[in-house]
Amino acid sequence: PVRNGRRPFANLQQIVDLHALAADGGAVECRVAFHSSQPGTADRYLIRLAAFAEPPEQVRPLWWGSLDAAMAETSRGLTAPAGSTGWQSLAARLDVPAGARSLVIEIRARSLDSEVERPHYIDDVRATLFTPRGPRP
Repeated sequence: PVRNGRRPFANLQQIVDLHALAADGGAVECRVAFHSSQPGTADRYLIRLAAFAEPPEQVRPLWWGSLDAAMAETSRGLTAPAGSTGWQSLAARLDVPAGARSLVIEIRARSLDSEVERPHYIDDVRATLFTPRGPRP
């Protein structure tokens, strides 16, 4: 887990090289299933997607610095209230502009009712790129 202000959160990131798609543009959709390690607690889940003109090796400092450098960005969140059980599903979609060279997929989970760091489970993570030539898993 990574600390963000007062509450700990779990954070996963993947930077995807889009050089083969740069001229075409398209869209990306990411789907994730989340589950708390302590069912019944209140949790917050988030998917963030951002497209950058820069190549992957230059994106990490831009991503952590500011989203102002992103060509396009979106996020979707879900709050699972206390008493929730089972897997929680979430999806986000981003239109990727022509000329985008990199895509960042970020997945976050955090506990809303605890200052204690605790794990969260993710499963069935799927990212699909939609191009003018059709979808690519």
